[in-house]
Amino acid sequence: MASIYAIKSKNGITKYYGDITYNGNRYRKCLATNKKSALLELNKFEHEIFTSLLSEPSTPKIEVNKAYWDFLRNLELSGVKDIKIGVLPRLKRFYEYLINIRIIYLEDITPIHIQTFLNKRRKTRVMQGTRIISTSSVNREIQVIKRFLSYCVSMQMIDRNPALAIQYFKKDNATQRFYFSDEHTRAILENAEEFRDFLYFLLHTGLRPTDTFTLKPKHISNSYLKLQMNKTGDYLNIPLSESIMGIIRPRLVNEFIFPEIDTSWNKKQCLKNVRKNFEPDFVRKNNINLHTFRHTYAHNMLNKGVPKEVLQTLLGHRSIKTTEIYANWVRKEELERWVT
Repeated sequence: MASIYAIKSKNGITKYYGDITYNGNRYRKCLATNKKSALLELNKFEHEIFTSLLSEPSTPKIEVNKAYWDFLRNLELSGVKDIKIGVLPRLKRFYEYLINIRIIYLEDITPIHIQTFLNKRRKTRVMQGTRIISTSSVNREIQVIKRFLSYCVSMQMIDRNPALAIQYFKKDNATQRFYFSDEHTRAILENAEEFRDFLYFLLHTGLRPTDTFTLKPKHISNSYLKLQMNKTGDYLNIPLSESIMGIIRPRLVNEFIFPEIDTSWNKKQCLKNVRKNFEPDFVRKNNINLHTFRHTYAHNMLNKGVPKEVLQTLLGHRSIKTTEIYANWVRKEELERWVT
């Protein structure tokens, strides 16, 4: 609201002042020594005030450092058991990259910064320099970066997500992913010690290890596994075999179904237990990890003749194209069975 008022000085000169109140703030200015001129100047004064207000940023600049720690605290509060699995190391690499190139504020991050970081990551060597980082690993880093910046947008720290312009790198699907043979799985389970039930569960459900780590009794209902998957946020609702239920039932009294892998140290010990069944060179060459059990489950189900549409549901894939990656795993005897 704008108004004019007059004040007479000690020497008898009358001056007219403009008075504008906006959003609880008051702005005043001497306009002229006569009312007609003051009315003209008042319009200019109003224009100056509102132009300056509109030019101010709608939100204060948020530092990358603050956003990074806010995001990690949000993960902890959301009930994620161990943020070090998957998210933290990948996001930390991107965060350190931004600090190194002196990006202070979130709004200064551009798609070019992200793409440059990813291009460098693709050239990184892992496992004591024996091989280049896999395309899947780089794509998982893209997922984490998008997740972080999406959180920043939702919290109104920034008004756009620069990671949305980043495309996932194409995988070479002609290369068959490694899976355990029957001989491998027998040896692994025989030497599994306290991790046997956990590994047997992975082998016969195909559930991602990251989902299995935080599996609770509430996720088991009438011999069905029902949970929201960490990776996609989609809901899984699949039946469990009697052999799996035989493992789970005695464990329903625990907070977690598999408390033996509830810490980072235990998870590392479990993976170490699996890898000890192979030569170190074999482990490096085939990138053996806990996710290999999911590949093995898919391979075994296809060889049983399970249709890919059914396998898609069992694995919780959003797209049938993801399931079709395993199509070349079917042994020739199973293929020949369907040819008349």
